[in-house]
Amino acid sequence: MDWGSWKLHPGGLRVTVVQPAAEDVGASRARATAVAVQCSSLRQTWRVDGAWQAWAVPEPRSVGQQIVLDLCDEVQASPEGAIPPPAPAPGV
Repeated sequence: MDWGSWKLHPGGLRVTVVQPAAEDVGASRARATAVAVQCSSLRQTWRVDGAWQAWAVPEPRSVGQQIVLDLCDEVQASPEGAIPPPAPAPGV
């Protein structure tokens, strides 16, 4: 993945649109429309069916972990433009 043009917002947060494949992330997350990564904690959350899942550390050697590692390794710090973290899904 080429994350070179992305910038890291204060707090270590990035959000992007995704189109994951079921064979890469499982049937539930294949319906995701976005993924958020918090580099300070190496956690991520997926937006599935219009709701953000709970923040979690991705499984070792998974596509989710590769997204976190690639993104947090390649982004440049940005002094402005903080994005608040996604709110957890209701009931989570």
